[in-house]
Amino acid sequence: MSEFKETQRFKFILLPIILLHAGIGLLLANDLYKQLYLGQIDAKKPMSDEGLILTAVFLNVLMLLVEWLFSKAKLEIRIDNLGLYYKYFPFIRAWKSLDHRDIESFEVGKYNALMDYGGWGYRRGGKKMGLCLNVWGNQGLKLQLTNGKKLLLGTQEPAKLAVAMNQMMNKTTYGA
Repeated sequence: MSEFKETQRFKFILLPIILLHAGIGLLLANDLYKQLYLGQIDAKKPMSDEGLILTAVFLNVLMLLVEWLFSKAKLEIRIDNLGLYYKYFPFIRAWKSLDHRDIESFEVGKYNALMDYGGWGYRRGGKKMGLCLNVWGNQGLKLQLTNGKKLLLGTQEPAKLAVAMNQMMNKTTYGA
């Protein structure tokens, strides 16, 4: 059996987040300039100089943290004849493993990330849906585990993943 490997990263979300950060930064810079240098305080929502500075610092640090998170997040899936392995940095740093005895059933197919799990990333869909680890797209490996838990791993290579899962389950189950 050949080994299946897939690494996924957030591709399309980082640029909008950086642009949002830049926009927020420009608005805050404008407010800081008006209040600290021109002495113009917004009459509708007055804020102390210290409060405005702390707000600007907090929002910039928060946006930098979000940018870092999306730039470093990485879902990795590996399947060989011994089992399925996955990790999702920075949420799951060490490889988690499942062998054929841990998997009651599996299905590779479409799902709706927004409706089923509330979006992309590290998501919990409740007891009915289980844990979802995805980056983007609408294709995934849906696993029903023998312990009653459910897991969905997003994939950009559903056909190859399905072949690898079938080979792993058949080879380990029947000793082929």
